[in-house]
Amino acid sequence: MKLPSWVSYAGGEGLTKAINSSFAKLMGVSRGAEGVLYVSLVIGMVQSIGGLVGALVRREPLIPTYQAVFGSFVFGLSAFGMTVLSLYSFTYEGADVGITTFITTFTVVVGLIIDRVFFKTILTRIQWLGMLVFFLAGYAMLNFPPLSYLVALPMWVLLSFVVALLGGLNEGITRGISRVTFPFANNFWIGATTATCSLLGIVLVGVWQGAELFRGALWYIPFIMGCVTLTMISFKLLTYKNGGTIAVAKVVMFGTYLIGATIAGVIFFDEPMTLGKIVGIIGFFVAFSLTDRETFQVIRNHLV
Repeated sequence: MKLPSWVSYAGGEGLTKAINSSFAKLMGVSRGAEGVLYVSLVIGMVQSIGGLVGALVRREPLIPTYQAVFGSFVFGLSAFGMTVLSLYSFTYEGADVGITTFITTFTVVVGLIIDRVFFKTILTRIQWLGMLVFFLAGYAMLNFPPLSYLVALPMWVLLSFVVALLGGLNEGITRGISRVTFPFANNFWIGATTATCSLLGIVLVGVWQGAELFRGALWYIPFIMGCVTLTMISFKLLTYKNGGTIAVAKVVMFGTYLIGATIAGVIFFDEPMTLGKIVGIIGFFVAFSLTDRETFQVIRNHLV
């Protein structure tokens, strides 16, 4: 059976996320906190220039609608926060690519909580069970640590949770603007916002020593990350434009992202492939299948 085209786009987004997570750890370990804003600046510049060139070649309007531009601007602010915090988290000793990636999947739990608190959505018992499985899977990913560890979580874990919160915001924005804008124009505004925020951050914080990044052996890595980010967001938009839904697309995207990042961490950074990580990855698929009504219904229809 031929899979819908949006499945490959969602898988492509997950793979690009895994690649950039690996690069983020490489830059965090090698350059430290001083280089974070400079890496973010380059990523934003490359994404913005790539979006501009693509829009001109395809004759896409840079301002499809003011609503679309505003959505891209808000997305860019959130993307800037996610980029900086993701990079900064890897400046801490012990930051694990596989574990930080798993934490980003908590955007699903965040979305359920927002629906319940602000929109009064009634959650089923199955969904509450799924949320519990999410937390148990997260505990497994940490390789079943003592409870004292959970009371004082490392800073890199806490920062990853903030990234998950911002990721949930971006999912909603992306679904909304996909109907009224174009991929390259969207990338232009998101990249421009990211670059501007990064430059303002450099000026306000005064981390001028971070410019040494461009004199080091890995000066080209941020440029590659920018190209990957450009591709990533295009995949995200194309997923929804070709009929993908947030729910099912997340299964494909997060599954590819989680497995790819965990394997990359083991191969390139000598991170341990523990039993807990295997249990955690399996737990993610179980948890998501329970928390998302659409996914649960699809599985139920196939089993009954």
